[in-house]
Amino acid sequence: ATLSPQVMDKKYTLDDMPEILQKLATANKSGAAKHALDMLVDVASDEMAAQQVARSAVVVPRLVGWCESKDPDQRRAAILCCALLSQHDCCAAEIGTKEFLRTMTHVCRTKDARDKALIRDGARYFSTASSNATVRARILEDQVDEMVWLMLVKSKEPAVMKLGIIAYSKIADEPEAAAKLAAKDTEDIVRFLFARITKSDDVEVEKWCLLAVARLALATEFSNKMAAMDKIPIIIAKAQDNIASRKLPAALCIANLANNPQLRVKLVRYKAYQLFVDMARVPSARRDMAEYQRVAALGLRNLASSFDLRALAAKVGALEAVT
Repeated sequence: ATLSPQVMDKKYTLDDMPEILQKLATANKSGAAKHALDMLVDVASDEMAAQQVARSAVVVPRLVGWCESKDPDQRRAAILCCALLSQHDCCAAEIGTKEFLRTMTHVCRTKDARDKALIRDGARYFSTASSNATVRARILEDQVDEMVWLMLVKSKEPAVMKLGIIAYSKIADEPEAAAKLAAKDTEDIVRFLFARITKSDDVEVEKWCLLAVARLALATEFSNKMAAMDKIPIIIAKAQDNIASRKLPAALCIANLANNPQLRVKLVRYKAYQLFVDMARVPSARRDMAEYQRVAALGLRNLASSFDLRALAAKVGALEAVT
C-alpha cells in the first residue's frame, strides 16, 4: 500500500523484461538511464521481474550506483526501483549491502528542505528492505536502526513517519532484534508508539505501531516497562475490537506478553484467557480464521505455562478451544 502512489500508471509488463534489462545494462547517459528506470518501476514489484534482475550480473550494481547520481530524478528513480525490488528476497540482500545501507542512511539524514521527496524515498526503501532477514541483521550490526528511529519514525513528515514505523516494526521481527531495540531507550519507545496507537487517525500507522509493540513485547525489559507504564489495558481494549487490523496485532502483543512469567496473572485478570478462547472459536467462513487461531493457540500456550494457571484455563473453556 505504501508503494502504490508512484506505480499506478503502468505501461510495461513482464513481457518487456528482456528490453528493460538490456536498457539498464547499456544506458550510458542520464536520459537513457532514467527511461530504463521508469520502465523497471512498472514491473519491479513482480517477483518474476525481480528474479530476472537478480540473475543479471550487471543490473543491481548499476542501480546501486545510480542511487548516488548527481541527477536528482535519476537518483530518486533508482532508489524507488531498489525499494520495489527489495520486497523480494532474491534481490533484497544483494542490494542491501552494508555500503548501500550507509548510502541510504545518508539520504535519510539530508537536512535540505528541498529534498523531502528524497528522504521519503529513502524511508520507502527501509520499509521494504527490512522484511529481509539478512538486511535486518546488517541494519542492527551497523546500528542503522538508530537512524530509522530518530530520522524516520520520529519525522515530522507524516508519510516519512509511517514508512519509518513500518521499517522499525519489521526490524523488530525476531526475539534477538526485539531485545536489542528495546534496550535502547525503553520508556521513550513505549511512550512514542502508544501515543500513535491511541491518537493516530491513520489505521495503517496504528496497525504497524501495534505490530511493533507486539514484536518488542517478546523482550522482557519492554514488557515489564509496558506494565509499569500501565499500557496493558490499552492493548486489551484494542484486542477486543472487531477490526482485524487492530485486533490481530493487539492479541499477538498479549500472547507475547504472556511469555513473561511475571505478567501472566495480570493478563488473566484482564480476561486474556477468554479473549483467546473467543478468537479460537472464530467461524471458519472468515478468511483470517487461520491467523486468529494461530494467535489464540500461542496465547493459550504461553498463559498455561504457569502451573497454577492451568486449572483456571480449564474453567474458562481454554482446553475445549484448542482441541
